[in-house]
Amino acid sequence: MRIIVWTLRAALLIVFIGFCIKNDELVTVHAWLGSAWQLPMSVLIFLLLASGVAVGVIAMLPTLIGLRRETSRLRKLRGEPAPQKSARPQYPESV
Repeated sequence: MRIIVWTLRAALLIVFIGFCIKNDELVTVHAWLGSAWQLPMSVLIFLLLASGVAVGVIAMLPTLIGLRRETSRLRKLRGEPAPQKSARPQYPESV
């Protein structure tokens, strides 16, 4: 399984590098107050993708925090102890 994952990662990296090589022309981004920047199109697309991911993660945080609070509250109602974080993950013993 690890070989398949690393093969897919390598293929994705090759596609991304090829995309960057094909889109290396400078584009001008006009902003407010007359400012403008020139940067390669692949860098612009990467920045837009990264900012979209950041906005998505920030938008998801309140929901995640609320769900963790609700889970903690429900565990307290049932009398279950909080899960302990161990240094090493516990895997089932293989036969």
